[in-house]
This record gives sequence, structure tokens and C-alpha cells, in this order.
Amino acid sequence: MGSWTKYELIVLPIALAVIILTTILLWVLLKNKNYKTRSIPLKIIALILFVAEIVKQVLNFIKGYGLGAIPLHFCSLFVFFFPLSELFGEKVGKFFKPVSTVTATAMTLLFYFGPGSIIGDSPYDIFFTNMQFSNVSEFYNVFASYHTFFFHHLVILYFAINLALKLYTPEKKDFIKVFIVIETYVIIAMPLSHIIGVNFCNFAYSNIPFMESLRVACGQLVYSLVMHIVIAGGCALITYVYYLISNIITKKRS
Repeated sequence: MGSWTKYELIVLPIALAVIILTTILLWVLLKNKNYKTRSIPLKIIALILFVAEIVKQVLNFIKGYGLGAIPLHFCSLFVFFFPLSELFGEKVGKFFKPVSTVTATAMTLLFYFGPGSIIGDSPYDIFFTNMQFSNVSEFYNVFASYHTFFFHHLVILYFAINLALKLYTPEKKDFIKVFIVIETYVIIAMPLSHIIGVNFCNFAYSNIPFMESLRVACGQLVYSLVMHIVIAGGCALITYVYYLISNIITKKRS
């Protein structure tokens, strides 16, 4: 956690540059358009992620379903959050927009702090090996590498476009929306991690050395409580920062 491989140092800055350039281009083209038009790129991203997840699930069923494919990992939540924010009408979208914004922000920050803990070896697999397949299982492994890499970069692109085109206006009640959704996720995913033996969101154990040391030294109950606080507290802090910055900007304009 916190270190980059030599392959990530080559690939990820290029990918980030593409995201930045794409965001700038869309800002130039759409900055003076209405909300509905400005939000089209986010709708496209939401649709792509949703369709990609369907393909992933179908391939899992074909090859023999592994419980690790259940979409309850933290990053899998975007498969639900983005479509709910962008594709299900104004009322549903208004509720889930702060959730999508806050969680996409959290994932982006965590991604660049330790990309390997989020996308594994996918940069190496895609760009520095000759991946081939001769059966469904091998094809799934190839697909999984591409899915992992591009899925997370589309989340980062969503985050960048959302900010650049001012598609999220923070409100005080966003705290409640984010709290309800994140708490619901933790209440479902944390016990399920132990029941079925899948480490959703590091709930069962941690791939972060100091957090795993905490779990071993203090026990699973203390570790689970800390994880709960970190996830809920982190999302609450990001929500507050958005609201604070929005207030500052509004006061300066007035």
C-alpha cells in the first residue's frame, strides 16, 4: 500500500493524462450546455459499467461461479450507484448523486495512493504480456484484467467529469443520504464476508500491513469496528469537504 510498481509508473500516468485530456475536451464542448446535456458522458459511463458487469457475471456462470464475483466489493458498488444516479430519473438520481460523488472521490484517492491494492497486476497483464486464451476460464482471466483496469479508470473519469462540469451541488442533507447507503452496505457486506469467506472491502482481513497487524493484535471485533469507522467516517469527511467548499464558493460569489 502506497508504493507503485515500475509497470504502474509507466501505464498509470498515461491513463491519467488521457482522463485529464478527455475531461478538458468535454468541459470545452459542454460547459455552457444545460444539465441534461452536460450529464450525457456520465450516463454513458454508467451504462458501460453496468453492461460490463453483466458480461462479467455471465462469464462467471459459464466457467463455474466463484463467490468472489458477487458485486459487494466496494468498487463493485459503482455498478449500482452510477446507474441509479444517472439513468433512473430525477428523484432517484438526486438521492444517489451525492453517494456516487463521494464514493468515486474516495476510490480515486485510494487508487492513486496504492493502485496495486485496487487493480492488482492488470497494468502488467494488459500492456506487458501477450495474454491468450483457449477456453472459457482463460478467456475470463483475460476479460477480468481488462475489466479491472478500465472499470476503475472509468470511475476516475466519472469523478473528473462530475467535478469539471459541476454536475453535483452539495447539500447539508447529503450526509444523511451517504450515511444510509454506506451503513446499509457495511451491514450487509461485513457479516457476509465471514459467512461465505470472501474478503469484501477488506472486512475479513486486510491487505494493508498496519491494518492487518491491528487485526491480529486486537482481534476481529476491534478490527471490524475500526473498519466500520474508517469507511463511514471517510465518506462523511468527504461529504463535509464538498459541502464546505461549496459554501465557501457560494459566499465568495455573493
